[in-house]
Amino acid sequence: MDHEYVRHLMQGLRKTVFHPQWLSSRQDNFQFAVKSTHPRPGHAVLDIGCGHGKLRTEFPAGVNYFGFDYPATGIDLYQAKPHVLGTAESLPIADSCIDIVVCLEVIEHLPDPFGAMREMARVLNPEGRAVFSVPFAYPIHDAPFDFQRITRYQLEHMAALNGLLVESLEETGHGLESAALLVNLAFSRSILDGFQKHHPVAIFAPLLILTVPIINIAGWLFAGIAGECGRNFLPSGYRMVVRKGS
Repeated sequence: MDHEYVRHLMQGLRKTVFHPQWLSSRQDNFQFAVKSTHPRPGHAVLDIGCGHGKLRTEFPAGVNYFGFDYPATGIDLYQAKPHVLGTAESLPIADSCIDIVVCLEVIEHLPDPFGAMREMARVLNPEGRAVFSVPFAYPIHDAPFDFQRITRYQLEHMAALNGLLVESLEETGHGLESAALLVNLAFSRSILDGFQKHHPVAIFAPLLILTVPIINIAGWLFAGIAGECGRNFLPSGYRMVVRKGS
């Protein structure tokens, strides 16, 4: 069974409980990026790891949007069409000319996240803002370009080293939701590999129709009951907004 075929098949279910990643897809990082950076017409926005540039449609008219991506992942894996190609650790952009930097689900793919943060701080103008999202409890993806998982403490450390002031830093996903997400992803991936390798485990594929929504609903329900208890123990990820001090 072809990966692209399965991905296309599941895309229509992404916002439903039948999708293995339903619990994580409920977090809209694009909307978060826009609401937390206060974009205005004329602002220069640098979208690092832009992919197909979907974020561009979220920003208001008049914003100067620049998509940036890395050839080996953006082009080869996702057929992205950025304005600029390069590495986040060495941005081909002048100092202090960007109002808003957006870096969503990218830092884990960078060999030198500290160097990348330094570059983002360099291109931000005084009082400019940057918004980041990173996974924490999430499987290996986009291999071999998956290098680390980062905690909130390392995010704070990287920001402080580069003179960036943290305006907000929050966990995404309750620990119980993260656990449910990992179970669903592990189960689904095992079945998919079974099809590809003609392994007997593939016979359990029909169970996905039943188990995936049950696990999703159970994780969501018990997380709601638990509230703040256990929330920060195993987050699915983090979102951080920083400001460049003048």
